[in-house]
Amino acid sequence: MERRYPVILREFGYRPDSGGPGEYSGGNGVVRDLEFLEPIQISLLTERRSRAPYGLAGGEPAKMGINTWIKQTTEGQTRRVNLGGKAAVHMAAGDRLVLQTPGGGGWGKKVEGAKAYGTANGYKPHWEARGSLAEKSMAEAAFGA
Repeated sequence: MERRYPVILREFGYRPDSGGPGEYSGGNGVVRDLEFLEPIQISLLTERRSRAPYGLAGGEPAKMGINTWIKQTTEGQTRRVNLGGKAAVHMAAGDRLVLQTPGGGGWGKKVEGAKAYGTANGYKPHWEARGSLAEKSMAEAAFGA
């Protein structure tokens, strides 16, 4: 992204504790912090900024997403502006856009004192690894590699 556009990617990672609690917690969202090196117009078309992703079967909702414009003022200060879910904005050089995506809603009532799900709690995943990396690993194992 930094090679293609006049932008510095300051942060890209998980948004901690953004998933909804439940017997099976919802997944975390992500954080992207972009600093623009030239004046640019950005357009946002995002969801779940005014209503949280709901939980199911007694699970709790996740955190809502947030789109924040960190604007450089003429006095050298910064000003934070919540852009909402849909916006078109002209940003100046040095301005930042922080996108925090929502987490996923939790599933099931959380049992007091229970640890996070895992094999120690009797949780057995009902999925199997698939895809090119899983197939490569299985092929290597079959040939003793």
